[in-house]
Order: sequence, then structure tokens, then C-alpha cells
Amino acid sequence: FVKQPKSQTVQENQKTVLECKVTGQPTPKLTWYKEGAPLHSSRLYKIITKDQTSTLEISNVGLIGPNTYTCTAVNPLGEAVTSARVTVQGM
Repeated sequence: FVKQPKSQTVQENQKTVLECKVTGQPTPKLTWYKEGAPLHSSRLYKIITKDQTSTLEISNVGLIGPNTYTCTAVNPLGEAVTSARVTVQGM
């Protein structure tokens, strides 16, 4: 990983952004997970992946509560994993 997501504490009802960036040939496929379950863009999550960078935007941390988010990078040569914890201030 060239850039790993950072653990953070966020105010309730605020949004936050996690980002991971990789290098590799062939270009790795990036996937986000929450507590081990794959994430997809939805009302609460926006995932944007371009080239070798993936951004996870969480629209309202207070609705989701504290969680660990994991970014995986996979290509035929292997897999790399990095995680960050998002906590909600006051929860």
C-alpha cells in the first residue's frame, strides 16, 4: 500500500472519508469491507475506485456506529490488506 486508511474519531452525524492507494502489476482489484462483510455503494456508503486508489465515504457515522473498515488489494500475485477503525465521539 502506498497510502493506508487512518483510524479516526468522528462526531455523530458527520461524514468521513477513508482512502487506500496501491501499486502493482497487474493492477490490483480494491475492495472495502466492514467488519468482514464486503461493502457496496449505498445510501450510507459511497465507494469511488479510480486507477489504483479507492475512497470510501461514510455519509453519517452516527447511523452506523463504530466499525473497522478494511481495504483489500488482490491480483494474481497475491493479496494485501489494511484496516482502519472509525469511532463515533460520545458513543
